[in-house]
Amino acid sequence: MIKDIDFKGNRILLALNSLAVKNCKGLCRGKMDASEDITRAAQTIVEDSMEIIAAKMGLPVGDRRVVSLTRKLLCL
Repeated sequence: MIKDIDFKGNRILLALNSLAVKNCKGLCRGKMDASEDITRAAQTIVEDSMEIIAAKMGLPVGDRRVVSLTRKLLCL
């Protein structure tokens, strides 16, 4: 799950869903064999969401309103 997005620092803070830890191969508390895949997936979700939101709003992807709405919609 995406916990927070730091657009200035270009970071996505993630929190593991307890069901994911239980049911997904490669995930367990304290060890994350799939961390690179999870990071790439989160980055794709954020980028795709920003593109969709920007298109719907008629604004460029980097516009602060797009960034703000993306963060609001995706973060816990």
